[in-house]
Amino acid sequence: MPKIDWESFNDSPNQFEPLSPGVYHVKVSSCEERTSKAGNVYFSVRLTQLEGDKTVAFDTIMLSGKGVPMGLAKLTALGFIPGDKEELLAAELLGKKAFVAVKNDEYEGKTRLVVDINASGSKCGYWDEENPPEAAANLDIETPF
Repeated sequence: MPKIDWESFNDSPNQFEPLSPGVYHVKVSSCEERTSKAGNVYFSVRLTQLEGDKTVAFDTIMLSGKGVPMGLAKLTALGFIPGDKEELLAAELLGKKAFVAVKNDEYEGKTRLVVDINASGSKCGYWDEENPPEAAANLDIETPF
């Protein structure tokens, strides 16, 4: 029977503390293709901090319907070139990196972080790695926004 390493758990007590609103350097750690009730195709992604592998936020990247312009902006920030491919698989997003601005949002009585699609200077809340937001230009972790 394996032993539990209680010491390492006690050494990192804030691993479950929620993150604060701000700008984070993230990677796409999971991505699934889904279809909305209206029949629009989108990717559901998990954005994880590069340092510490902590989930920053979940986001939606629309591939059809009214949200396509926003989806294309996010894909561009993740390094995809519009018109370069006819099809994009969910697996192709895994590991893609960007900077993302997140803000607090109230949902069903709980506060959670969501991508701030209106963040000044961003592509719907995202910045590509070559053009990071000024506040996060030299950092790999949270910065005030």
